[in-house]
Amino acid sequence: MHKESYENGRFLNPWIGCAVCCEYRLTSWSRNPVQESTLSNLLTARVSLRYDEPMLIGYARVSTHEQNLTLQTDALKKASCRKIIDDRVSGAGSDRPGLKAALEYARERDTLLIWRLDRLGGSLKDLIEIIGGLEKRGIGFRSLQESIDTTTSGGRLIFHVFGALAEFERNLIRERTQAGLEALAHEDAKAADRELLMA
Repeated sequence: MHKESYENGRFLNPWIGCAVCCEYRLTSWSRNPVQESTLSNLLTARVSLRYDEPMLIGYARVSTHEQNLTLQTDALKKASCRKIIDDRVSGAGSDRPGLKAALEYARERDTLLIWRLDRLGGSLKDLIEIIGGLEKRGIGFRSLQESIDTTTSGGRLIFHVFGALAEFERNLIRERTQAGLEALAHEDAKAADRELLMA
């Protein structure tokens, strides 16, 4: 980091400032008493910054505008969610702006909470894709009704079992499709042979 990032008692780039305040303390340039005081204040304030604290982010969904979100949001609040984002759309649809917003808002070390698994995805495939994406980003996942928590070893095990079941389901579909195509080809060949015999 460079001295040029700091001017007139403040950091020119706030995203850099808080992240490097400890580093500035170690340089001879930062030993000025006024600068030391400013840096000390920044170091203290850094604890309360959004991107420094893991958050519990709640997601709630109902299928229609007539349905009520209260049951879900009350449970999420009781679980200490600091932010709750909701959708009023069908789980089968791909356009879920609330879910998209929740996923974009979540950062590494955060945890996404839902009331029940079917609120997150309309199929096992959807669940695996969404939770797998969270895991890759270092974001936890919890479902209150099913007591699934991927921030624990037991929760991660359940998630991987889900993944194995989804893979098993895909393989079954692939094998059945292949078997159906082979059976159809066999019937076509038999029909062609009968036509030749009758010609």
